[in-house]
Amino acid sequence: MNFLQQINFILIGLFLSLSIFYFIFFLFKKKEKNKIIYAGMSIMSAIYIYFSTQLHTKAEILDYQNYLTITMVIYLSLIQLVFLALFDLTKYRVNKSFYGITGITLLSILLIIYFNNEFVITGNETIKRIEISANSFYYILVGNTNEVYEWVSSIFYLSCLVYFVRLIIYSYKNSKVVFVSCLFLCFTLGGIYDVMIDVGEIEAVYISEYMTALIVVLLSVDLLLHFKKKIDANRVLLNINGSYEDLIENIDLYVIGHDQNQKINYLNRFTEKKFYGKKWEIINKNLNTFFEKEENSENQGKLQLTSDEVRNIEYSKVKVLRGKGKYVDFIVGYDITDKLNEHRQLEQTLLQLKDATEKLEEENTFLKQNAQRKSVSNILYVESTFAKSIDKELDRIANYKTTVLIEGNKGAGKTFLANELIKKGDRKTKPQIEYRCHKTLNGIFRSKYYDDNTYNQGYNKSILDVANGGTLILEDIDELSHEDQLDLLDLLKRQDDLEQQEYDVRILATTTKDIRKLVEEDEFNGELHKYLSIYRINLPDLKYRMSDIPYYVDLFIDDYCKKNAIPSLKVSLATIKKLQSYDWPENIKELKYIVKKAAVSSHGKTLRLLDFDTYKEEHKAVVTEFLCLDEYEKQYITKTLEYCKWKVSGKNSASELLKINEATLRSKLKKLNIHKPKKV
Repeated sequence: MNFLQQINFILIGLFLSLSIFYFIFFLFKKKEKNKIIYAGMSIMSAIYIYFSTQLHTKAEILDYQNYLTITMVIYLSLIQLVFLALFDLTKYRVNKSFYGITGITLLSILLIIYFNNEFVITGNETIKRIEISANSFYYILVGNTNEVYEWVSSIFYLSCLVYFVRLIIYSYKNSKVVFVSCLFLCFTLGGIYDVMIDVGEIEAVYISEYMTALIVVLLSVDLLLHFKKKIDANRVLLNINGSYEDLIENIDLYVIGHDQNQKINYLNRFTEKKFYGKKWEIINKNLNTFFEKEENSENQGKLQLTSDEVRNIEYSKVKVLRGKGKYVDFIVGYDITDKLNEHRQLEQTLLQLKDATEKLEEENTFLKQNAQRKSVSNILYVESTFAKSIDKELDRIANYKTTVLIEGNKGAGKTFLANELIKKGDRKTKPQIEYRCHKTLNGIFRSKYYDDNTYNQGYNKSILDVANGGTLILEDIDELSHEDQLDLLDLLKRQDDLEQQEYDVRILATTTKDIRKLVEEDEFNGELHKYLSIYRINLPDLKYRMSDIPYYVDLFIDDYCKKNAIPSLKVSLATIKKLQSYDWPENIKELKYIVKKAAVSSHGKTLRLLDFDTYKEEHKAVVTEFLCLDEYEKQYITKTLEYCKWKVSGKNSASELLKINEATLRSKLKKLNIHKPKKV
């Protein structure tokens, strides 16, 4: 027996011993099914080394070929088990690669069986003898290599390369990268080296059996180290549980142990003392005899200490390992009886305080001043400069015939303002038409089929015929088609000339867009824009004029209560402050919705905002882009200037609102390149 044979038989004994160890381990712990994989891998390693040893002692070609076919099938089966072990080691994360390499391995085995002795060498077969020592020889079969073998081996090793690369990538996540890389190196070196011997590139002893044996040994060592970690962890756990048992025995908390049938099997000293030392009367009794779980609570219950004494406890459920694999359930709790009594007293006090607060809020409502109601009834007194100035302007221009362009974001109250303007003028009893513009509709001013349920006097009339003598509100004027823009321009021009004037219609237009920009982009008629913007009103978002909220709230409540026969409701200061704490992304439209909802839900004489805090949380504005600090400051200052009508200094100016001096503000305007837009 030569030196290599001695090594091989030692390895065979090692792997047989490992397989027996894994099999016995599996019998004791059948849950750990991966031990069957390792047992099979160890047995297959022993068989592979045995046949490989016999193979290289055959000096006859036919014997050599027969052993070679069997050895290659065993080798591929062993490699498949190695891949299966790695697949289990990585928690089945590289399943596609594993199934792919499994298919290629099975195909390779079928081809070996099909070609039989001609799978590797197809002609000019000879046995080459390599001398290892004085009386030891190593035999290798040489000849013409089968092309199928070359292709199959190339595809097999490339597939193995892909599988190992995916394993290495995944191993970065679980700190196994060095281990898997070593396995990959062993497999690759052994495979490439043996293939080079088969194709006649080099003349040496095959090493794949030793590299494969090394891979199996490394996997076994990794598994044994894993065993050791589990054993150490269990030992630590047992020590911790021992310390935990000492703790629960001496701690001043209720600790009650019970089994799966709810039978009490343990009381610590504190609990036994609370039961007045009657431990022998309690052990083996059902837990529910003494303990009643509170309804609608997962961690509170009542403990019956005596027939007269009941204690409320707040508890947690825990499991403690006592002995090998044996767990005991515990209830660990502390007394909250006194705490609950104090809590009930506090709740009663809070209820009394709440009643007192509600009464105070009802008395602390805003006073309504008749002198300021004028044409609009029931208006709250407000300190808003903007609301006052708008109201005065509406009074001033109410009877003008000039066009008015009202600008503002969606829901800012543009149509509401247009209606208020009509109510204040001498056309309030005349026809009033609201038309929402559409780019797809043409000829609306010339069509003779405008049907209006209020002012309809026949179907052979245009929108101008119906609105003649009254007011036409054109909503979203920026959406007016190009053809209708020209018709409207012609109408406005003829209104300037009394001899050509055909219709007496006042035009009020609203828009959410910057029409000047649309003019620059040739999306809107520039001359028409000049006619429309003879008088412009810009409505800032509601969040920039929070002091207007009392005005709108009172207006909406008064209107809604009258329409729905609801008794008039008062508005408290607390309610107004709540409403002013929200940004109102949908502007006045959203405020109107909230006020109507609150009016329907309120009981009594005061408006109540039910669930408004929840509504605010659900409708928080989502930040869709992040601006640099200068850009954010530029936008904020620009909006403030627009609100103050570009007044930089003095009373009710931007510098006063921003609480900075005039010089600082002008410096920022220059730095941030902020300019007042030119009037068109």
